[in-house]
Amino acid sequence: MFPQRPVDAPPIFTPPATHQAYGSPRYPSGSLNERITSDAGTLSFEGLNNIRNATELLYDMVNALNPADRMTVKDEIIADLVNQCRSNQQKLMQFVSSTGDEDLLKQGLELNDRLQSVLTRHDAIASEKTNL
Repeated sequence: MFPQRPVDAPPIFTPPATHQAYGSPRYPSGSLNERITSDAGTLSFEGLNNIRNATELLYDMVNALNPADRMTVKDEIIADLVNQCRSNQQKLMQFVSSTGDEDLLKQGLELNDRLQSVLTRHDAIASEKTNL
């Protein structure tokens, strides 16, 4: 049988088991915008370099595309990189609007200009407006 417990002993509670539903994200609660904002506030020189590297990679890939062949712009790697750059642009804009470091602000603004130019070029090729 079970061991006896003293009558005045505090009850033992076992927290209910929680199971994560299949396919649900393992992120802390909060909206995507809140997570982007918190990430943007901690963007550093290294973070700017990562964004710069992704931007330059997209720049090289977009410039290597044949503007007459719109299907190349829909390549999975290019599409993923464009999505990453768009996400980076949101982080970058929030960082620029909140940073107090002038050097990082300057780099952030220059990087945003470059990023905007690359994304505009990509969008122009995707929509057949190749005069950019």
